[in-house]
Amino acid sequence: MATRKKKIVEENIKETTVVKGSHLTVTTHPDGRTELDWDDEALLRDVRAATAGVVSAPEKKTKKKKA
Repeated sequence: MATRKKKIVEENIKETTVVKGSHLTVTTHPDGRTELDWDDEALLRDVRAATAGVVSAPEKKTKKKKA
């Protein structure tokens, strides 16, 4: 499962803040605007890596009873 990084948000932002993750970049401007920039290929790579790490239980074989 993916982990999150804790981010500290300051009340008085005086300059543009950029926080870059593996598939999301968050840009916060001094006027309060926030821009989100997604990297779809990186998100797909992260999802595939997460699902590949999950091992499903093997299917049970059923035996037929002879009459």
